[in-house]
Amino acid sequence: MRNSPFLGIHLASIAFVPLFLQVVWLGLAITQPLPFYWFELLLLVIIGLFPIIFMQWNKPFSPFNLLFFTLKIDDLTEDQRRILTALKSTRQRFLTAIASLVSLFILWTIYQYAPLATEAASFLPQFRLFGLLIAMLAFFMFNLLLQVSLSIIPLLLINQEKYDSLEPYPLDKIKQDFTVLGVPLTKLLSSIE
Repeated sequence: MRNSPFLGIHLASIAFVPLFLQVVWLGLAITQPLPFYWFELLLLVIIGLFPIIFMQWNKPFSPFNLLFFTLKIDDLTEDQRRILTALKSTRQRFLTAIASLVSLFILWTIYQYAPLATEAASFLPQFRLFGLLIAMLAFFMFNLLLQVSLSIIPLLLINQEKYDSLEPYPLDKIKQDFTVLGVPLTKLLSSIE
């Protein structure tokens, strides 16, 4: 399991998290905030955080999705289906909740310090709604990459004996229990595996 390139790729995607936080900061630095600052924060949370929390809580992101492609469900090996069983644990929900609280704290902090990036954001069109749109999309991507990357860590920490005792996830339930996105392919990363 630890050799799965899918897990490694999703874990490595956490490297892009700081980049998306920078973009959130630049978006929030465009012109002056709206008079009701709490409304801006609420929009950012509703668009950028809640969909990811909902997804990870109910239908976790399948680690066998890569950009616009996914492995065909029928072609998943028993080992890959054990990974899905481990991913659907209550530990994952706890991790989702903790990461969401951290995201809220980070958003609040970035919002407070946004005026410091005003000069860096001066090359962008100076419309607050444009800035909010940039910040919402970047906050969404930040949360997606953060949650998916963090969900991989417990999978890598499972001892082999416990992992071997897991039942492979039923093929007929994968589509309804996991977020499976992209064009289904029979082979994906086959040269690495």
